Amino acid sequence: GKPLYRLSAKNGKEKKVNILPDAKNKDTTDLQTVFAELARQYNRFKFCDSRMEVFDGKRRYNVIFKDEGLLNDETLPYKGEAVKCSMYIDSLGSSGDDLLWDVTQDEPIYFWIMEDGVRKLPFIAKIEIDSTPLGRLQVLTQNITIKD
Repeated sequence: GKPLYRLSAKNGKEKKVNILPDAKNKDTTDLQTVFAELARQYNRFKFCDSRMEVFDGKRRYNVIFKDEGLLNDETLPYKGEAVKCSMYIDSLGSSGDDLLWDVTQDEPIYFWIMEDGVRKLPFIAKIEIDSTPLGRLQVLTQNITIKD
């Protein structure tokens, strides 16, 4: 759906701001939906390359995915080939204190997509960010269950 309003809270006070309909609010409102769209695209076409505009009710930004190749990565908890993709966030000139924007400004977030052995449905097996304020970040999927 499209955002209707945004709520913000500070010092115990809430502020509600209505969001006017705008033709530019076309793609999605959050990163979870971006990843769902990417999973659907990968499931149908087997590639990551895409660009999606996000409007979260306050800011606009582009999420840019690129294919980085097919490889066998020994650090993955599952064996087999994985598609490595990268994700950049272009803040479209917006400023703010968003850690995700700061982290992906110069460095991409990498993730590895694999398919489960039975249904061939995609899942993210690994996420890696080479440099964050806390150092290198690596997330590995340990257990995956595909349900009907």
